Amino acid sequence: MAELDLQKLFLAASSQDEKAQRTALRAILQLAGQNEATKLKIIKEGGLGTLVKLAASSDVDVQRSTSACFAQLATNGDNQAAIVKEGGLAALFTLLSSSDVQVQRASLAALMMLAQKPDHNSEIVNHGGLKRVIGLAQSENLELQLGAASTLSVLSANSKTSQVKIVEEGGLQALSVL
Repeated sequence: MAELDLQKLFLAASSQDEKAQRTALRAILQLAGQNEATKLKIIKEGGLGTLVKLAASSDVDVQRSTSACFAQLATNGDNQAAIVKEGGLAALFTLLSSSDVQVQRASLAALMMLAQKPDHNSEIVNHGGLKRVIGLAQSENLELQLGAASTLSVLSANSKTSQVKIVEEGGLQALSVL
């Protein structure tokens, strides 16, 4: 994929035209699913900035594609630091607040991948992610409960401090209901 092609996709995804945003995001998502080299290229060429901005969209289709892109990109360990550094956590926290289950599920998947690294774990716990994850553990939706429980498991496995905060924030109570 030539650099110019990705730049055109990022530009279209950043436009004010929601149809263009949706189409470009679907293409970016498809590319992110192809291979590890393409995931790295999306990050290297500035795709994260586009995704971070689009996380605030009120369009559910844009939210779905954005959260799915984050989930795909977070599966690559080399991308994880860039996602955290370039505002991806705040974007994911925003997406967790969506009313759409698909958006929430993909955002939880991305956070779970990011939480595997201790530095990212503490960023999630200390900057608002923990409360949102615990809130989703209390959802009536079984898939969200399971996704939140899995994310809390990863958060607690990598840090004693996170374990304490999960208990303090009511995570243990939320999980005991499951």
